[in-house]
Amino acid sequence: MRDLHPDTLAALKTDHTRTILVKMDLTPNPIYLNNACFDVYHNGNTYLGNGSLLKTPSIRQDIELRVGTMSIELDAVDPSLVAIFLGADQQGRDVTLSLAILGSNYSVVGDVIHMASMIIDGKPSITDDPKKGKAVIKQKISSQFANWKQKGGIRTTPASLQRLSPGDTGFYFASESGKEYKWGSK
Repeated sequence: MRDLHPDTLAALKTDHTRTILVKMDLTPNPIYLNNACFDVYHNGNTYLGNGSLLKTPSIRQDIELRVGTMSIELDAVDPSLVAIFLGADQQGRDVTLSLAILGSNYSVVGDVIHMASMIIDGKPSITDDPKKGKAVIKQKISSQFANWKQKGGIRTTPASLQRLSPGDTGFYFASESGKEYKWGSK
């Protein structure tokens, strides 16, 4: 069961403006965006409502833990945003999606509702269509549990190596090296 701030819970029962807040912990600096047409201030951060956040994924929450992959779309008209995604490897960087209920003065009522913690998965797809005047950065994001299906284990024996990497012969000739290496000495 989710515990919500009492003010947030009360606002959910009435007609209030809602917005999605997206925090992307990118290199060199985090990016804060929202899907409203105005900026939203929360926890000392300004979530920009400048139209850069085009599409957020639909997030289904239930009691079971799920490993999911989805895409987030950003406006690629701003060259600085394209430079951030292409200038450094953003693989594995954190992405947080939250729902904010806004009051009459467009400030966050109570606290935000955390929806998902994701990681950037792969390189972005950037498309540019000058005829339509549209440029889009499409970035795949995955659940933080995406690597749970990876085989675990330690590769220290030929048998453990074969279990994880069938056909690998890395350990077969290790005993023939014949040299003894002492750590920390000549």
